[in-house]
Amino acid sequence: MRDFITSLAGKIIMIAVVLIFLLLAFKSCTDGRKAGEQGKQAQKEATAATETAKDAAATVIANASENASLDDLVTATQKEIENATDSKISRAAAIRAICGMHDDNARPSGC
Repeated sequence: MRDFITSLAGKIIMIAVVLIFLLLAFKSCTDGRKAGEQGKQAQKEATAATETAKDAAATVIANASENASLDDLVTATQKEIENATDSKISRAAAIRAICGMHDDNARPSGC
């Protein structure tokens, strides 16, 4: 056995085994680094998705509040028109309601 280890073939085989070991160790290290980077990227994506969901929820809540205000305005205007004794009063109530539904920049003419 000692003759084999000291022979040229033995040295080549030993060097090949050491090289394979080093290559496997390097590959394992590289794979671990890639897995760590993928984990960080997945965390960033999850954080971004959470922020997007929060923004979407805030938008839905804001729209619901705005829609509730419009519903209240429509209900009040309907009652006012039903109780009006004159068509001019009904018309004025409808115009006030229409003008109240728009921002200052988007108001229809006549408001």
